[in-house]
Amino acid sequence: MKTKVAGILANAALLLASCLAGLLLCEAGLRLFHPKYAYLAEAPFIRDPNLLRIRIPDSRNFSGHPDTGARHPFFHNNLGLRQHRDFSAEDLENSVNIGFFGDSFTENIGMEAQFSFTEPLDYLLNIGQERGRGGGVNVLNFGVDDYGTAQSRLRYEMLDFREALDHVFYIYCENDLLDDLASGLFRLDDAGRLARGEALPRFTLLSKLHLPYLVLDAAGRLSAHLEEMKIKVKRHRRKFKQHKAGYETHGLPSSAFPLFRQMLRRWKEAAESNGASFRLVWLPKEDYYAHDFAPIVEQEGVETLNLRDCFGARDPAHLHRPWELSPYRFERDWHWNEAGNRLAAICLHRV
Repeated sequence: MKTKVAGILANAALLLASCLAGLLLCEAGLRLFHPKYAYLAEAPFIRDPNLLRIRIPDSRNFSGHPDTGARHPFFHNNLGLRQHRDFSAEDLENSVNIGFFGDSFTENIGMEAQFSFTEPLDYLLNIGQERGRGGGVNVLNFGVDDYGTAQSRLRYEMLDFREALDHVFYIYCENDLLDDLASGLFRLDDAGRLARGEALPRFTLLSKLHLPYLVLDAAGRLSAHLEEMKIKVKRHRRKFKQHKAGYETHGLPSSAFPLFRQMLRRWKEAAESNGASFRLVWLPKEDYYAHDFAPIVEQEGVETLNLRDCFGARDPAHLHRPWELSPYRFERDWHWNEAGNRLAAICLHRV
């Protein structure tokens, strides 16, 4: 009997060791041959008590171009922003400051900094202008990969120089609601008011490995594909579910839309109390939520800019092709590419 138990334990130990060895080989292979997730696993972040990931100022890391695979360094300046230059207190005091908040579509680490929309926009706004001394414009990129509405709003409220921002733009992405629910940073109390939630802790050891990000990426892509198929079927059948406020849920918890509305309202109020305008930007990609979010945003009095319409005005074919076939996105990634960023800068320059 003891011999049998010992054999079972030995086989279990061998199986466990084999699994660990396999995982280590996968981790090593990712690091050596496909370091796509290096910027997530190795990039330095400030970990504040709110569990909000904030880029460390004056830091450098590397990322890869989604299509070519070419690796390039990406820097964060003295304020922790993905910019090509630093901003001094004098720069912020003597210029018009425009802050862009959002996720990976805003930060744009898949390309070199000069191709991100904030850089050509900064150039266009400063043609013929002299920075400082009461003139010029500063375009500030506060985007952080994997942010939702909650993180972007909290990032704004944590800024010690938020009063220096004259214009605040929030670039909304369709996965922001899922990110908000996953982060747990905010929730609605029993009275439907916005309250701080119990943010989910992050596992420090796992966050330094590449393999967990591969698993999460694969799961996210599968989930997004299934959700997209489900939405298409629902749209075809015209059988959308409605929650009590009348918004289409799209398979999300009914609290997702009221939570978004409350956060948007509070962010707008905070920006305006600091003397800044507040606008929401719709991405140019086909957005299943835009038609349902638009009434919410309008009821809150938030001015919007629809990049899809602007792209369509310059390229009418854009309105008739799915985002998967758009020349403004990477071939191997759903984010907008250099051409998309360039056109976005032109559209934003006209606001």
